[in-house]
Amino acid sequence: MAGIYLHIPFCKQACTYCDFHFSTNLSTQEEVLALMREELRFRENELAGEKVNTIYFGGGTPSIVGADDIARLIQTIADQYDLSDKLEVTLEANPDDIEIVKLGSWKTAGINRLSIGVQSLNDDVLRWMNRSHNSKQAKEAVHLALEQGFETSTIDLIYGMPEMSEQEWIDTLKYVSDCGINHVSAYNLTVENGTVLSHQIKKGARIPPDDHTGSLHYGILVDRLESNGWDHYEVSNFAKPGFRSTHNSNYWSRIPYVGVGPGAHSFADNIRRWNVSSNQHYLKKFSDGSYFESEQLTRTDRINEIIMLGLRTAIGIDTYSLEAEGFSIFREHEDYLKSFIENGMLEWDETYLRTTRKGMYFADRIASDLFLVS
Repeated sequence: MAGIYLHIPFCKQACTYCDFHFSTNLSTQEEVLALMREELRFRENELAGEKVNTIYFGGGTPSIVGADDIARLIQTIADQYDLSDKLEVTLEANPDDIEIVKLGSWKTAGINRLSIGVQSLNDDVLRWMNRSHNSKQAKEAVHLALEQGFETSTIDLIYGMPEMSEQEWIDTLKYVSDCGINHVSAYNLTVENGTVLSHQIKKGARIPPDDHTGSLHYGILVDRLESNGWDHYEVSNFAKPGFRSTHNSNYWSRIPYVGVGPGAHSFADNIRRWNVSSNQHYLKKFSDGSYFESEQLTRTDRINEIIMLGLRTAIGIDTYSLEAEGFSIFREHEDYLKSFIENGMLEWDETYLRTTRKGMYFADRIASDLFLVS
């Protein structure tokens, strides 16, 4: 199996926390989308022999482009790639872009799953995030999506903001559990260099997020959703039974995927590739093939990636996959592992090494301690 990721690099406005590639200048939209269709045709051999079982429109804000543009991209994929009969096609959508006519057009185009960027149900938080919607619009968007048959849709949330109280977070999670949605992706607020949020914090205009708040909110998140029957299958992802995200699960399993568009990443045959994060450079450099860079993963890279991705998932690290790389994590990190297991952060069942409920919040930190240093 394989996936295709399409990075739509346009937004109405810049969110304060976002460091993904995007542009609020929509003047090149038609040219970029046309070139993305060309890139799809040009790269079809990279997934030769693989069935594509997921297509994911990310960004940026894919929901601001026309449904006909989405349809043309999907048709190009259908013309060039071998598609699975059980194809998951996800579109990231802002709540203020979701209305009945668009939902119908997206469904006709082939979209069967939405990732709705709710982020928060606190209007003050949404304003400082510089989101283009309010909490009322968010709830209306979720209701409309479900009403129009997008049962497999997901809500994106952000937690860990000092401005958000414990009770507000509890109320948000109660809404999530009751509204009928079947998947939630919830991310701890992080401060990335170069973002508006980073500048605000440096100037003292915003309180920086702290580990205590993030850990508190994460504990509430896990307690509330698990107690309501949600499957906590990755650090940031929860699903009702049968509704896990296939696309995201493929990432964590190191399934190959082609990433198309400015700023998109790809992975296949232990090669990582990334397109230039500039719409103008993408347009100018595509014809001579200089619009991307790539690297062959070394043995150390492969081992560390298996550790990092595995510890983020509920299933954990398949220790046999590490042994296939000639690496014994128990021999290499005996003291670390003993400490983490004794502290209740890790557990091992003779095949899989995984984080416990207590340890999952710290999965990335634990992984960094277990990395192979070449």
